[in-house]
Amino acid sequence: MYKLSICIITRNRVNHVRSLLDNLALELRDFSYPVEVILLDNASSECLNPEEVTRYQHLINFRIIYHESNIGVAQNYLAALSNSAGEWCWVLGDDDIYDFKKILKIFNLVNCKSAHDDFIRTSLIHINHSHFVEEDDQHIVLKEKVHSIDSDALLSETDFLELFVGSIGSLLFVSSNIFKMTHLRSRLKANYLHAYANNCICLSVPLIAIHNSRAYVISEPLIKDRLGGSWSADNPQEHVFRLELPCSIFASQNPIAIKALAIENSRLRSFAENSHCWNCE
Repeated sequence: MYKLSICIITRNRVNHVRSLLDNLALELRDFSYPVEVILLDNASSECLNPEEVTRYQHLINFRIIYHESNIGVAQNYLAALSNSAGEWCWVLGDDDIYDFKKILKIFNLVNCKSAHDDFIRTSLIHINHSHFVEEDDQHIVLKEKVHSIDSDALLSETDFLELFVGSIGSLLFVSSNIFKMTHLRSRLKANYLHAYANNCICLSVPLIAIHNSRAYVISEPLIKDRLGGSWSADNPQEHVFRLELPCSIFASQNPIAIKALAIENSRLRSFAENSHCWNCE
């Protein structure tokens, strides 16, 4: 079994994909645990050529899942989670920039401590990130650090969600979360997650993952979020309510989530009462 599945969701950004795979191949050479790398291609018109695929397969445990049609970012995100075979799963946006060396080193550290009482219930590793835009091949930093947390910390569900009060966008940022899949897989099997999937699905998955668990938060911004992508800006709160999303039902039972998402308790409860009942366990 793989310790970690690294999944890259992409569409028509083959140059970014090449850069990611080159960097991963370099950093995974001496990594302590078995890792698989999966590229989930959302019906791109430009793809890696067969020679490139063969080269990457010789360097890393690499495979590609091609979708015949564009199934959308959210469904591709869910496909990454459901097709991963690792104990942990990290879904990467194709155009973000990652400090793989430092992130994998911390991942190693967390796994070395996984038998300790405080770490047994750790279901999520959350990586701080910065925002930048690219102009004339120059990176212009707009925000150096999304979370002001000063040092790495192992947080309860309550304390973790407190990080996102007034900043829902940083929870929507897909690339910042590495999920422990041993219990998340069973929670993601329900058909409604696929039936109701839209951009907010990347909000519901972290909420489900952290429920009754702990999160290890990396304070250093080790990912650079290229603004202009799908996950960069804080979406209007109305977006949460366009469909009867699992995150809405979950949050209706979680006062901290309600506070973090800046949602009116009474309004959210009415959506939950009119939705299908479910249990995150």
